[in-house]
Amino acid sequence: MILKTWSEVLAQSFQDLWMGVINFVPNLVVAIIIFIAGWVVGSLLGRVISQIVKSLKVDNALRSAGSEALLNRAGFRLNSGRFLGGLVKWFVIVVFLVASFDVLGLSQVNEFLQQVVLLYLPQVIVAVLILLVAALIADAMQSVVKGSAKAAEIKSANFLGNVTKWAIWVFAILMALY
Repeated sequence: MILKTWSEVLAQSFQDLWMGVINFVPNLVVAIIIFIAGWVVGSLLGRVISQIVKSLKVDNALRSAGSEALLNRAGFRLNSGRFLGGLVKWFVIVVFLVASFDVLGLSQVNEFLQQVVLLYLPQVIVAVLILLVAALIADAMQSVVKGSAKAAEIKSANFLGNVTKWAIWVFAILMALY
């Protein structure tokens, strides 16, 4: 009697396990298809955005504004099309990844991706863009103020230029943190 009970329990456990696998596999296949579709769509959109930015000649405008020297000092190459295309690509991939995790019922991972990646990452990108623009404006305004002060024969022209530069930086950092 005890052996029969153990064998029935073991058989029932294996049946439950098998049914769980059978019920999970279709959701896994759908999630993989959604993720692959997201990868394809994200890659295509990334390339399109990269080509649009390249055709608008945004890099030439940024070079004329003096941002290439700033980026070179930071160790980066100026390729705004590739940068924006990559952002769009990975944003779309993460959105599709959220959808595939939703199909699988992985709500904790899904919530993390939604809260941290999809809501927080755009704020970080905006903060970086604010700081990049501030770097360009701060250097330009420092030169303008210093040149104007020297033209007016003010002895503290360098000091006024530096105050202007750092005032812009402080304001930009506060804006980036907001």
